[in-house]
Amino acid sequence: MVNFSPKLDRDILTSQEAVDHLQSPIDLLTLAGLEDSVGTENLYELINVYLEHSEQAIIKMKEAFINKDFVTIEAENHALKGGSATFGAIKLADFCRVLQSICKIQLKSTEYTIEDLAKIASLLENIEEEYRYVYQTFQARESSALMLWRD
Repeated sequence: MVNFSPKLDRDILTSQEAVDHLQSPIDLLTLAGLEDSVGTENLYELINVYLEHSEQAIIKMKEAFINKDFVTIEAENHALKGGSATFGAIKLADFCRVLQSICKIQLKSTEYTIEDLAKIASLLENIEEEYRYVYQTFQARESSALMLWRD
C-alpha cells in the first residue's frame, strides 16, 4: 500500500528494501561518460540538483495522485525519467517509463478502474523506494570522493 502523504521520507529503509537492492542503482558507465563531459566537481553539483528536483517531482506526483491529476503525474514523471536516465539511474528510469505508459492511457480515457489506480500507486511506491536507493548511493559516492580529495 502506498503512503499517500506527499512528504518524501528518504531516510527510512526497511530491511526488506535493503535486501532487494543487491545491485547498484547507478549505471557507472553512464555516470562516467557524464563525468568526462562535465568534470568531477560539476558532476557532484549536477547530481545534487538532480536529487533535489527528483525529490520534488516525486512529492508532486504523490500529491497529484491523491487528486487523480494524471496530467501532473505524467509531466513530473517525464522530467524524472529523463534526469534519471541521464545520471544512470536505469531502474528508476524504467519505473518511470512504465508509469508514463499508464498515464498516457489514462489521459486518453475518461474512466479509470481501481486496478488502474492500484498500478499507479504501486509504481509510485516503487519509484519512491528506488529514488531513496539512488539518493543513498549518490550520497555515499560523494562522501567517498570528498575523503579522497582531502588525502
